[in-house]
Amino acid sequence: PLTASRTLTQPRARFSVVHPSVQYDVVIVGGGLIGNAAAVALALEERMEDKKILLLDQSEREPTFEPENGFNLRVINLTVGNQEFLDGIGAWDRIKDMRFNSYNKIFNWESNSNHTISFTADPMGYIVENNIIETSLLDIAKNLHNVDIR
Repeated sequence: PLTASRTLTQPRARFSVVHPSVQYDVVIVGGGLIGNAAAVALALEERMEDKKILLLDQSEREPTFEPENGFNLRVINLTVGNQEFLDGIGAWDRIKDMRFNSYNKIFNWESNSNHTISFTADPMGYIVENNIIETSLLDIAKNLHNVDIR
C-alpha cells in the first residue's frame, strides 16, 4: 500500500508518497486528459529530469483508438494554443497520425433577433476525439523514465 510522508526541507514543506522503497516528488491524482497531460508536461521539464512522478489513475480501461469502430462522440475543441502545447510535449504528431479536423470559422446568432457575430482564422481550432488525445498522452507517459502509472 502507498503511504504519505512529509519531509521538511529548507523553509518549504515537501510532500511525497512512498511505495515500498520508491519516493515520488510529484503525485498526480487522476489520469484522463488533464492528468496525463500534466504528467507528460512535468516529466519533460528539464528540472524534473531526476524527479519521480506518480500518476494515479483508477480507470480500469485504457483509452484506445480503433478507426474501424467509427467516431467517438466525446470530442474536445482545441484552440491553437492547446495544439501548440500538445505539439510541444510530443502528442500532436500522434494525434495527426490518428484523426482530427480543423475549423476556421465560428458563426453565432441570437434566436430572438437578427444579431450575429462571426470569427474567422485559419485555423481557428481543432476538433479531436477525447480518446485520441488520451491515448496519445498515455503512450508518451508510459515511455518516460520518470513517470510511474498505477
